[in-house]
Amino acid sequence: MEIEAPLDGRRRIADVLLTSDAGNKMAIEVQYSGLTTAEWKERTAAYKALGITVVWIWGNIGAFAPRRTRVLDVHREILRRRMPIIWINPAHERIAWAGLEDDYPRLLPANVRRHGFWFGSLDDLELRATGLFPPGFIDARIASKTTAMRPRRPRLSRGFERKVDQIASGRAR
Repeated sequence: MEIEAPLDGRRRIADVLLTSDAGNKMAIEVQYSGLTTAEWKERTAAYKALGITVVWIWGNIGAFAPRRTRVLDVHREILRRRMPIIWINPAHERIAWAGLEDDYPRLLPANVRRHGFWFGSLDDLELRATGLFPPGFIDARIASKTTAMRPRRPRLSRGFERKVDQIASGRAR
C-alpha cells in the first residue's frame, strides 16, 4: 500500500494505491473537493488506461456530504453505471453508501430503480478484484453472469444515521 502514490510520470497522484501479489493495482481516491461529472469521467478513464481499477470515496463533509445536498450529477452517473456511492467519516471509521435498491438483496420488482441510503463501519467494506464495496452489494456487471450471488441484507446503524442527520443540520454537539 502506498499513500499519495505518483503515477503516469507524476502527472497523477493516487491518494492510496494497493498492489496485489499478482501485480494488479487499485487506486482509492478520497474526494472532498468539488468534482464535475466530466472531470470524474476523465480521471476514471485515465486510471483505466493505466490498467488501474479506481475506487471513488466521497468525503463526509463539504461538497459531497451525504444527505446534505441533493444527489449531484456525478453521483447520478455513478448510479447509472450500477456502482455504489460511498462516503467516509475517517474520524469515526464510519461509512455511508447509496445505490440502486435492486443492487442489494431486497424483495422489489425487477423494474424498480430507486436508490437507498445505508450506514455501517469502515471495516464493513469488502475489497474485491473489481473494487471496494459496501456489505451486501451485488455487482450487477458480474451478477448477471452468476445467478447464485445473493448475500444477506446489510444491517443498518440507526443511531449513526441520526448522528449524521444532526451533523448535517448543525445540531450535533
